[in-house]
Amino acid sequence: MNKKIAIAVGMALSVSAGSLMAQDEAAASAVTCADLNWSAEVLALNPDIAAMCQSVYEKDGKMFAKASIEVVRVRGNRMTFRSLHTDGTMGDSRSVQLDSAWRAEIGGRSYRASDLMRGQQLNVYLPEDRFALAVTDADGPDEGDLVVIEEEVVEMPTTASPLFLIGAVGGVIVVFAVPLLDRLKIDDVVGAIPVHLFAGIWGTLAVCFTNSAASFSVQLTSIVIVGAFVTVASAVVWLVLNAMFGLRVSEEAEITGLDRSELGMEAYPEFSGS
Repeated sequence: MNKKIAIAVGMALSVSAGSLMAQDEAAASAVTCADLNWSAEVLALNPDIAAMCQSVYEKDGKMFAKASIEVVRVRGNRMTFRSLHTDGTMGDSRSVQLDSAWRAEIGGRSYRASDLMRGQQLNVYLPEDRFALAVTDADGPDEGDLVVIEEEVVEMPTTASPLFLIGAVGGVIVVFAVPLLDRLKIDDVVGAIPVHLFAGIWGTLAVCFTNSAASFSVQLTSIVIVGAFVTVASAVVWLVLNAMFGLRVSEEAEITGLDRSELGMEAYPEFSGS
């Protein structure tokens, strides 16, 4: 009899303990975004950070808000993004400097910074004690996944910047190229060759002055490749048109002027003297 009583008491205690554990688990899972205790630093840097929180994730005793961001642009390893609020609005632009070895698991694929695209939406985790985030689709971040969020800084060029000098040199090229074409008897009435060809080549080379990742050899190679393609493709098109329709008007039409011979009117009657 006593043995039966002891077994019954043991079973009751086991049920009671299991019930208490279930209650504790339910209480833990019931943590909401409103329960997060954002640090003063985080709130000062981003007062509307609570509007980003979709749910709460706990890992190793630390609380994280799960949220979403949208990529604005990626330059090198710096990603600029805007936060997506749960009410459908968007926050201010921020940026993070990602390490060259940075990788993130997104949709079952490992992404590098250069793989991210404008407009791409990412799942992130935000710790409540500092202004940082981790990009991952996994169940919670590791400490090494967190990167510091920075203010988006837009640097405007000054008059002494390379951009001003690049534009000035391009303008000089155009000014001297126009009379050069006249002396070579090349008819370019809209100035396309000085502006788009000569100044365009200069602008392509000048990229090396503002982008440390560019090199003159690569830029020159690109110029040669594009030039060769355009020359060959244009020659084919012009030869076909010439064979089908002819490209040059008669000598009489040239002397009379295309405005009269083709359209039957004076383009500039104030200069015709008639």
